[in-house]
Amino acid sequence: MKKHTKMFLIGLAFVLLFVTNLSSPALGNISQRPQKEELSFELLVLDWDTISVDAGIGIQDACAEIGVEVIVTQLDSSVFYPQIYEGGRLDGPAGAVVNDYRDYEMYEMAGGYSPIPNHVYFRGHSTQDYPWGDNLAYMFNDTLDAALEDSQSATNPIELKAALFETQVLMAEL
Repeated sequence: MKKHTKMFLIGLAFVLLFVTNLSSPALGNISQRPQKEELSFELLVLDWDTISVDAGIGIQDACAEIGVEVIVTQLDSSVFYPQIYEGGRLDGPAGAVVNDYRDYEMYEMAGGYSPIPNHVYFRGHSTQDYPWGDNLAYMFNDTLDAALEDSQSATNPIELKAALFETQVLMAEL
């Protein structure tokens, strides 16, 4: 047998041992390697709000289509609100998180119902990040604050739309 043929057969035997899950001197047994973790998140919804529950189920279904598990947890207001609202930064040095009791991965809740979307200011301005404040995403950004302030002082729908568009772009980038 030629030298190349022997080396080929030895290499092939090594590959077969590795692939058939017997062993690999370099990597160990394949079954001992950690398995890939699935993405899984808990989504809090208000149990009394049918729109919140239905939206949560819609989010769950959409995420399932791309292989992400979403566990919809329906909570009473007495549990839901403290989990998302307690904590904040403004009761300490700017930017320092103190009393951070916010305890959630995701939540679904309407941010505002007004035909004039001024609720965006409260959801994103840095002055609104304090215990029970509305800036739940810890947004601290001077440019965003300025755009939000422009939205509050807009005097016509065109200015308002432009300012809110800018805030959405900035929020998406943060």
